[in-house]
Amino acid sequence: MHRIIIAISAALAVNAQAAQPGQDTERAISEAHQQMQTKVLLERRIAGALAPVKTLATFYAHLNDGSSGMSAFARLPSASQSVFIANLTFNEKGLTGFNYRVLEDSLSVEEAYSLLSMFGVQHTVGLMRGLRAVSANDLLILQSVSRLQNQGAVSPTYIRDLSDHQDYQCISRGTCESSGGRICTDNC
Repeated sequence: MHRIIIAISAALAVNAQAAQPGQDTERAISEAHQQMQTKVLLERRIAGALAPVKTLATFYAHLNDGSSGMSAFARLPSASQSVFIANLTFNEKGLTGFNYRVLEDSLSVEEAYSLLSMFGVQHTVGLMRGLRAVSANDLLILQSVSRLQNQGAVSPTYIRDLSDHQDYQCISRGTCESSGGRICTDNC
């Protein structure tokens, strides 16, 4: 009986040692996800802090001064410009929501990225499936905003789930409500 207990104890010790590498792998993946999330959130905070447009009034001011992102806005048909402006919402943190369908209908990935960088929410182009990808820059942008991240260890939804919500609108601080064609940003 004593030999059986020793044999079982030895087998359990071997199994525990064998399980350890799997646990280390899971811990490493979890730490990599946390580091990736921290990096993405920091990049978003920087983009938001450096964004020149944080209110509707500053958006109108940039329309008149010929800022680089405004050339993409000028490519939108007049009716789409009106819809885009009418659906812009802001709070003290900046842009909380916008209509993305008008961008998908008329702009390339690079153009939408340029326009949305004025607001510090250029990362949201990764949520837009209807944007035209016509250049090498378009593909680079798509890679950087995680649309193509399903190639790696991080799932494509992992980065997107940080707080931007497609087909939702910001209705009050921290509250997004279902609304087709809009994106509720993490500023909400």
